[in-house]
Parts: sequence; structure tokens; C-alpha cells
Amino acid sequence: MIKKVTYLLLSLKVLLMIVFSSDYLNKLFFPFVADFIHNTDNPYQRYFTSNSEVFLSPFPYPPLMLYIHSFFVKLYYLLGVDSLYIRNFFFKIPSLLSDILISFLLLKNYKDKEGSVLIFYIC
Repeated sequence: MIKKVTYLLLSLKVLLMIVFSSDYLNKLFFPFVADFIHNTDNPYQRYFTSNSEVFLSPFPYPPLMLYIHSFFVKLYYLLGVDSLYIRNFFFKIPSLLSDILISFLLLKNYKDKEGSVLIFYIC
């Protein structure tokens, strides 16, 4: 029963991740990562030296996070599909993978509280 609920909650989470996005993602984060993929030089430096309206805000994470997101955004570009929903999915894969990993670790450490971990973390 717990496995069915887990898969149901995970499916719901993926669906919500695909459908909903914010202006931060659409107007700031994704263009920053896309620019990094297309130019491959230091986008942080380019942001600070540019007076352009292209970058309103730099990517608010360290370079490792930029590299992780760039990998999945590059996969999105390789598909050649121009869909906001698919773009949301690929951009949010790192968050989904980290959620699954953290859930796994919590379930491994709190075997007797499986239901609580699923309710409080996955939901």
C-alpha cells in the first residue's frame, strides 16, 4: 500500500512540477543557463560587465548548480522540442532527483516512520 501511495504522490509531484513555473524560472534562470550553454564562457562575468536588459539578475546559485542545470537543459535542446512543459520538466529534474534521494535516505534512517516521511517530505 505504501509503495502505491509513494508512486501516486511522486507522479502528482512530477505533474505539478511540469505544469507550474514561476517568472523567475522563465525570465531569469532559464535564459541565464541557456546563455551559458550557447556561449560557454563565464556568464556571471558577462552579467556584471553588461548593461543589457537581457540579464536582470544573475543566476543565484554557485557554478556547480549552473553546470548541473546546464546538463539537463542541454538534453532539452537536443530533443528539439519547444514546449514550456517539457522545458519545466528538464529544468526541474535536479530538484526531483534530490527529493528522491533525500526521501530514500530519510526512509532508510527512519524505517519505522515510513508513513510520516512520505507525508511530510514527499507531499
